[in-house]
Amino acid sequence: MQLITPLLVQVMLIFFVMFYLVRYRVSELSAKQANPDDVPLRQAKWTDHTARIGNNFLSQFELPVLFIALVILQVVTKTDDTVQLYLAWAFVAMRVLHMLFHTMCRHNQARVMTFAIAAFILLVMWVRFAIAFYS
Repeated sequence: MQLITPLLVQVMLIFFVMFYLVRYRVSELSAKQANPDDVPLRQAKWTDHTARIGNNFLSQFELPVLFIALVILQVVTKTDDTVQLYLAWAFVAMRVLHMLFHTMCRHNQARVMTFAIAAFILLVMWVRFAIAFYS
């Protein structure tokens, strides 16, 4: 059950990025920096900062989806352990750093590195789950 806590933190990160994005998009629409008619077609011309937040929001439905599925599977199959818990926290920490590098500063090398580390951690978690499940 301890794996639920990093899962909830990851979900809170997703909602944080969503509200962060809404704040900037509403601001730009109010200031007429973007055309409201272009939004439903995904053709709105957002500022670079808002576009980065939007891209980060989309990235919250890439690796994190595999993380969420894995945590649910581990809790249901009771294959979680302390190592998986530490790996889960490391994954979430990398996702938080990835969000910060992606949305608040333009440090692409650090962003790519945190993404790669998170992907590797997630791969290790899935391999460990498969081994535990089939043993």
